[in-house]
Amino acid sequence: MFGTIACLAVACGTPAVSQNVQGQRRPMGPIASNLPSGVCAPTYETLSDPNATRIEAKLVTAEMLSKSDPDWNNSYHIPSNYYWVITESGVFYLTDIPRPGPPSGSPMPDRIEITYLKANPDPSDPEDRVQPCRAIEFQASNDSWPAWFDRMTAVEDIKVR
Repeated sequence: MFGTIACLAVACGTPAVSQNVQGQRRPMGPIASNLPSGVCAPTYETLSDPNATRIEAKLVTAEMLSKSDPDWNNSYHIPSNYYWVITESGVFYLTDIPRPGPPSGSPMPDRIEITYLKANPDPSDPEDRVQPCRAIEFQASNDSWPAWFDRMTAVEDIKVR
């Protein structure tokens, strides 16, 4: 299954803040700066899913991802030196993804979403030029927060919420 998350090609500076409806200040702009050369960063705006109670993002090397994520297979995915792995917990009803429904007819919500972004875009790839930090895989499940994600060594580890 594939999802989409947009992000900026260049991350820089300290995040700006905006006011939400309740008057709370929240960060805006890229989630990280001073990244390795050629690495993009998603923005706080693209990672602000209202259904998520917890959102974390890790920038990891391809080697670390293949060692940490039990479901990841480098040969199956778009090659990249770095990936952003975004994990969210909350209550998600994924109506845009076709899948069999339960006998009751009421969709069961997912509790965990994991999105993988290609973090170092290839300037010669037309898709990367259009969407520099594009999602290449998406997973949703009713499992608990993945322990492998917490143990994974990251270049950047961002707690969005």
